[in-house]
Amino acid sequence: MKVFTTKQFIEKLKWLVNDVPNYYYSANGTWCTYNWNNGKFMMDCVVSIKGLLWGFKADKNAPHGGGVYGSNGVKDFGANQGIDFCEGASSDFHNLVPGEYLCMAGTGNDHAGVYLGNGKVFECTTGWGVNRCIISDIDSYGNRYYNGIWNLKWTRHGKLIYIDYSDAPEPTPVGDAVDVFYRVRTQRHGWLPVVKNLDDYAGWEDSPIIAVAIKVTKGLIKYRCHIKGGDWLPYVTGYDINDYSNGYAGNGKVIDAIECYYYTPDDIRPYKKAKYRVNGYEWQYDNEKNNGQDGYAGIMGVAATKFQIVIE
Repeated sequence: MKVFTTKQFIEKLKWLVNDVPNYYYSANGTWCTYNWNNGKFMMDCVVSIKGLLWGFKADKNAPHGGGVYGSNGVKDFGANQGIDFCEGASSDFHNLVPGEYLCMAGTGNDHAGVYLGNGKVFECTTGWGVNRCIISDIDSYGNRYYNGIWNLKWTRHGKLIYIDYSDAPEPTPVGDAVDVFYRVRTQRHGWLPVVKNLDDYAGWEDSPIIAVAIKVTKGLIKYRCHIKGGDWLPYVTGYDINDYSNGYAGNGKVIDAIECYYYTPDDIRPYKKAKYRVNGYEWQYDNEKNNGQDGYAGIMGVAATKFQIVIE
């Protein structure tokens, strides 16, 4: 019996992440049970997936949130055992099909997730200290990332026999997805929180930026900054606000321009570029100087107060 189409399955998984209060808890008999003390549903990596297949509705007044053990013809299985209920199991992660089951069989770690497409994975995890259902990242080798931080890897994937994949989007080349994480230090506020891609901009209250740190999930990025009324500082490639020499660009003085260049790894083609801007001005690509570009982002003599970057 097919419980969901691919699109329905992915929508349900995103619903768990975004709309259902939950926390990671693993104990017999507690699957998808509502905890009245903290107002959250209890689930672990594989229960979050099986619970949906068994009819979990996030009904706090019903046993197991409305799910019924073993319903819809769905067998009970452990995290790594779930791959036995999949078709087309493989250890090659270059072209994953959205909706496929993921596990860590053969690593000594027992964990499950579901590929959502575009390099994103649903999982309920204690990794990275999150202790809940999240959307993490995956590369073409099965490595897991969350906010740019690596933690273990997936080893196997396949199509669950309980999902109708006829409406699945085309396989997405996982290796092509590159995320960039960055943060800035301002005169008034010190180091600000990390920003991912174009989710926001780095900067606050138009306070001049005096340092910037950038990292990518794949490949390498080099970057440098220009000091207002001064010169360009050396290129850096690291990301560590405690490493003055190569962890960030800046020397405590006001920055008016930033230059970035992205090196595409061999397993990603076509080549990608750093697309970035300062203060909402026009976008700059790498250090190009054609089509009206200056080779850097910003205006000499004007303090940088906002910064954005994405790899495209």
